[in-house]
Amino acid sequence: MKKLLGITLGVLGLGVIGFIALVAYENTIYGESDVANGKQKYVQNCLVCHGERGQGDGLIAATLPKTPVNLHKKFGRLNPVKSGIIGAVLDGRDGGMPAFEGVLTKNDVNDIMAYVLAQNNVTN
Repeated sequence: MKKLLGITLGVLGLGVIGFIALVAYENTIYGESDVANGKQKYVQNCLVCHGERGQGDGLIAATLPKTPVNLHKKFGRLNPVKSGIIGAVLDGRDGGMPAFEGVLTKNDVNDIMAYVLAQNNVTN
């Protein structure tokens, strides 16, 4: 029984270490966020659906078949995995979120995340 507990705790520990390493790695690939660029790209590409503070309440949100994601909640989670969010923005999502590949870069999406967090007084 003690051996099983030790193995379980070891696997859990490795998972936590792996997650921390992934977050640190992602922070180094995307570098320091440019909030001014994030604001510009957000206003041009996201505001109409996601609203002023990214809460899914933009001007056309009610007319869409699927309610836009509340970016404040999505980005504000403790260290979200940036690559997953960046992939969702660039590739789009079935049912409403258009793909922004070729319109935005990975760094642009990273900057947009920083801008939305700043708009909601969240540091991550």
